[in-house]
Amino acid sequence: MDFDLYMEIVYFLHSGGGCYEVMNGDVQEKLLDALEHGRYVIQRDEAGNIIAFCDYWLVMLDDLEWIESGWSPSNVNSGSVVVVVDHVNKGGKKSLTATIRQIREQCPGAKGAAWFHKSTAPGMFRFYPSQRGK
Repeated sequence: MDFDLYMEIVYFLHSGGGCYEVMNGDVQEKLLDALEHGRYVIQRDEAGNIIAFCDYWLVMLDDLEWIESGWSPSNVNSGSVVVVVDHVNKGGKKSLTATIRQIREQCPGAKGAAWFHKSTAPGMFRFYPSQRGK
Protein backbone atom coordinates (compact mmCIF):
# COMPACT_ATOMS: atom_id res chain seq x y z
CA MET A 1 0.00 0.00 0.00
CA ASP A 2 1.14 3.52 -0.78
CA PHE A 3 1.56 5.34 2.56
CA ASP A 4 1.84 8.75 0.87
CA LEU A 5 -1.52 8.18 -0.87
CA TYR A 6 -3.05 7.10 2.43
CA MET A 7 -1.84 10.28 4.16
CA GLU A 8 -3.01 12.46 1.26
CA ILE A 9 -6.50 10.94 1.54
CA VAL A 10 -6.55 11.31 5.35
CA TYR A 11 -5.69 15.01 5.05
CA PHE A 12 -8.33 15.46 2.34
CA LEU A 13 -11.04 13.73 4.39
CA HIS A 14 -10.05 15.75 7.44
CA SER A 15 -10.31 18.98 5.42
CA GLY A 16 -13.91 18.01 4.61
CA GLY A 17 -14.85 18.64 8.23
CA GLY A 18 -17.94 17.19 9.81
CA CYS A 19 -17.51 13.60 10.88
CA TYR A 20 -13.96 13.63 9.46
CA GLU A 21 -12.65 16.39 11.74
CA VAL A 22 -11.43 13.66 14.06
CA MET A 23 -10.07 10.66 12.19
CA ASN A 24 -10.67 7.84 14.65
CA GLY A 25 -9.22 4.34 14.40
CA ASP A 26 -12.38 2.92 12.87
CA VAL A 27 -12.28 5.36 9.93
CA GLN A 28 -8.56 4.77 9.46
CA GLU A 29 -8.97 0.98 9.53
CA LYS A 30 -11.76 1.07 6.93
CA LEU A 31 -9.68 3.38 4.74
CA LEU A 32 -6.62 1.11 4.92
CA ASP A 33 -8.78 -1.90 4.02
CA ALA A 34 -10.35 -0.06 1.06
CA LEU A 35 -6.94 0.98 -0.27
CA GLU A 36 -5.58 -2.54 0.12
CA HIS A 37 -8.50 -4.06 -1.81
CA GLY A 38 -8.96 -1.30 -4.41
CA ARG A 39 -12.45 -0.28 -3.24
CA TYR A 40 -12.08 3.46 -3.72
CA VAL A 41 -12.35 6.28 -6.25
CA ILE A 42 -10.27 9.45 -6.34
CA GLN A 43 -10.97 12.51 -8.48
CA ARG A 44 -8.18 15.05 -8.97
CA ASP A 45 -8.03 18.57 -10.39
CA GLU A 46 -5.62 19.65 -13.12
CA ALA A 47 -2.93 20.40 -10.50
CA GLY A 48 -3.17 16.84 -9.18
CA ASN A 49 -4.94 17.73 -5.92
CA ILE A 50 -7.72 15.49 -4.65
CA ILE A 51 -11.13 17.06 -5.15
CA ALA A 52 -13.25 13.98 -4.38
CA PHE A 53 -12.71 10.71 -2.58
CA CYS A 54 -15.04 7.78 -2.02
CA ASP A 55 -14.44 4.34 -0.56
CA TYR A 56 -17.02 1.59 -0.49
CA TRP A 57 -17.89 -1.94 0.54
CA LEU A 58 -19.34 -4.71 -1.59
CA VAL A 59 -21.86 -6.57 0.58
CA MET A 60 -24.81 -8.92 0.32
CA LEU A 61 -28.32 -7.48 0.33
CA ASP A 62 -29.01 -9.27 3.64
CA ASP A 63 -26.17 -7.30 5.28
CA LEU A 64 -27.89 -3.92 4.84
CA GLU A 65 -30.08 -4.25 7.93
CA TRP A 66 -27.01 -4.99 10.05
CA ILE A 67 -25.06 -2.11 8.51
CA GLU A 68 -27.93 0.28 9.22
CA SER A 69 -27.78 -0.87 12.85
CA GLY A 70 -24.08 0.00 13.01
CA TRP A 71 -22.48 -3.39 12.41
CA SER A 72 -19.71 -4.07 9.91
CA PRO A 73 -20.09 -7.26 7.88
CA SER A 74 -17.26 -9.78 8.06
CA ASN A 75 -16.91 -9.75 4.26
CA VAL A 76 -16.92 -6.35 2.54
CA ASN A 77 -15.10 -7.44 -0.62
CA SER A 78 -17.78 -9.41 -2.44
CA GLY A 79 -21.47 -8.90 -2.77
CA SER A 80 -24.05 -7.33 -5.02
CA VAL A 81 -24.61 -4.04 -3.17
CA VAL A 82 -22.23 -1.07 -3.04
CA VAL A 83 -22.20 0.64 0.37
CA VAL A 84 -20.47 4.02 0.32
CA VAL A 85 -18.38 4.15 3.49
CA ASP A 86 -16.69 7.56 3.24
CA HIS A 87 -17.19 10.33 0.74
CA VAL A 88 -15.99 13.93 0.47
CA ASN A 89 -16.58 15.93 -2.71
CA LYS A 90 -15.16 19.41 -3.28
CA GLY A 91 -15.41 19.21 -7.05
CA GLY A 92 -19.10 19.87 -7.53
CA LYS A 93 -21.62 17.93 -9.58
CA LYS A 94 -19.14 17.10 -12.37
CA SER A 95 -16.85 15.36 -9.88
CA LEU A 96 -19.75 13.56 -8.21
CA THR A 97 -20.97 12.26 -11.57
CA ALA A 98 -17.46 11.05 -12.43
CA THR A 99 -17.20 9.27 -9.06
CA ILE A 100 -20.51 7.48 -9.61
CA ARG A 101 -19.43 6.49 -13.12
CA GLN A 102 -16.15 5.04 -11.82
CA ILE A 103 -17.91 3.04 -9.10
CA ARG A 104 -20.26 1.60 -11.74
CA GLU A 105 -17.24 0.63 -13.84
CA GLN A 106 -15.47 -0.98 -10.87
CA CYS A 107 -18.65 -2.83 -9.77
CA PRO A 108 -20.40 -3.83 -13.01
CA GLY A 109 -22.74 -6.37 -11.40
CA ALA A 110 -23.95 -4.14 -8.55
CA LYS A 111 -27.65 -4.52 -7.71
CA GLY A 112 -27.88 -1.21 -5.87
CA ALA A 113 -26.15 1.33 -3.67
CA ALA A 114 -26.52 2.39 -0.05
CA TRP A 115 -25.02 5.02 2.22
CA PHE A 116 -25.43 7.03 5.40
CA HIS A 117 -26.12 10.74 5.00
CA LYS A 118 -23.35 11.74 7.41
CA SER A 119 -23.39 15.49 6.91
CA THR A 120 -26.86 16.43 5.64
CA ALA A 121 -28.96 14.04 7.73
CA PRO A 122 -26.79 12.23 10.30
CA GLY A 123 -27.98 8.70 10.96
CA MET A 124 -30.17 8.47 7.83
CA PHE A 125 -29.41 5.33 5.83
CA ARG A 126 -30.64 4.90 2.28
CA PHE A 127 -30.64 2.02 -0.17
CA TYR A 128 -31.36 2.49 -3.85
CA PRO A 129 -31.87 -0.67 -5.92
CA SER A 130 -30.26 -0.65 -9.35
CA GLN A 131 -32.32 1.13 -11.98
CA ARG A 132 -30.35 -0.52 -14.77
CA GLY A 133 -31.83 -4.00 -14.46
CA LYS A 134 -28.56 -5.55 -13.32
